[in-house]
Order: sequence, then C-alpha cells, then structure tokens
Amino acid sequence: MSINPLPDESSNELSCMLKRLMRRQGVVVNAVPSLEGWNNFVLAVDQTIREFRANRELLEQSVKSTSLKLKQAYEDLKHESSLRLAQANLHQRELENLVKERTTELRNAQLRLEEINKRLKYDATHDDLTNLANRNQLIRELNRCL
Repeated sequence: MSINPLPDESSNELSCMLKRLMRRQGVVVNAVPSLEGWNNFVLAVDQTIREFRANRELLEQSVKSTSLKLKQAYEDLKHESSLRLAQANLHQRELENLVKERTTELRNAQLRLEEINKRLKYDATHDDLTNLANRNQLIRELNRCL
C-alpha cells in the first residue's frame, strides 16, 4: 500500500487534525509522525493483519484436524469397550453355565454316594442269600436292647 505524499501545507493541516483526533481518544501526542512514518505504520498493520489471518486459518485447520482425530479415537474406544463388554458378558454366561453343570454333577455324585452307602450298610447287616439280618446285625440289636 502506498500513500502519495501531500504538500507541506496539507501535511501540517493533516498533522493537526490527527493530533486532535488522538487527543479525543485519550492519547497524549507531542508530535504526529510524518507521512512516511504513517505509511510504514499502515503497512506494518496490514502485514500484521495478513499474518493474523494466516495464523488463524492454521489454528482453525489444526483444531479441526485435532477434533476429527479425537472424535475417531473416541469412536474407536467406544467400539472396543462395547466389544470387551460383550465378551465379558459371554464369559460370565459361560462361567454360570459351567457352575450349573458342576453343581448338577456334584448333586448326582452325592446321590450316588448316598445310595452306595445305603447299599453297603444293608450288605453289612444282611445275608446275601436270604436277605435276612446277619450275625453282625443280631449282635448290634442285642447290645442295643441290653
């Protein structure tokens, strides 16, 4: 951006006008910069604005990219955790079924043992041929009665 230099009279008038304007804004001014100084200032402000816009675009792209990455990571974790939860539920059901099977097996084994114990007790106290009480049973009964 280039500013055409003004004649000295216009420059002086412009300088006074700028001083008044700045005083109204609360800025104390002893001297107003020359037109070349203002030109350099305006160019610097323009450059700063361009850099700000470029930096802002970079920041917005970075935020967007990071946001997408975070969203994808969240979705991946969500998917993985739902898979693990499903696996945990499946394992829990499998374990519950195993416990039920083992409990049933133990009950059946206990019933068989009780039947075997009854049969052994009966065999120990009765004759195989006649199914009558044997000598051991007779002695027990006599001891109990006496």
